[in-house]
Amino acid sequence: MSDTPTLDESGISGFDMATWLGLVALAGLPSLITQALALKLDAFTKDPDIRKQLDALGLLVDGSGPAAFSAFIDKESARMDKLIKKAGIRFE
Repeated sequence: MSDTPTLDESGISGFDMATWLGLVALAGLPSLITQALALKLDAFTKDPDIRKQLDALGLLVDGSGPAAFSAFIDKESARMDKLIKKAGIRFE
């Protein structure tokens, strides 16, 4: 596709996209349950056997916790919304 312009060449600069995974739950979940799940997930991802499997897949674990992940999702949503509008993408 050598004739296809890059995003920068198309006027969409600063595009940065990475695949990420995270655990989410229903809105309004009691914070004690949220924290308990976060602690279990943190322990799970620190297990040497699990870490070995994640490393083999090239996956990086952030482990920054529920508040940071929520802020990340909000930031990514706003960024993607702006990109979608700038690119003129319309959903049908």
